[in-house]
Amino acid sequence: MATISTPVLAYVATILALASGGVAQSTTILATVNFNTAWEGQIPIQIRYSNVSADAVIFVYPSNDGGVTFDTDPMTSFSIPRAQGTTRQVSVRLPTGQYQLALLNSGPDSASFAVLTQQLLSAVVNV
Repeated sequence: MATISTPVLAYVATILALASGGVAQSTTILATVNFNTAWEGQIPIQIRYSNVSADAVIFVYPSNDGGVTFDTDPMTSFSIPRAQGTTRQVSVRLPTGQYQLALLNSGPDSASFAVLTQQLLSAVVNV
């Protein structure tokens, strides 16, 4: 007999909406996420470029003391490819924990960032 596995998912509301004013050149916005009661979380990150610019870079810093401090070297980093006047989105999947996301607009033009609704995996039910 086959086993049917069903994930138990929960959602955490958007913590940073796409700002209309944007982020100036070479500016970083910080956001923190916390999912200690889940196995892992998937975090969608959006950027809206105002013009062709350099790629935005996202750095992920874990905390090992409950969010009091965060590592000084990122656990991982990735870029979001640039495209003039468009909105791009990437998702990062992280294991349980607390993280600081550094959203860096590395180009000479402004951009807007968003950290959208997170999906948390807390269990798998086997029937």
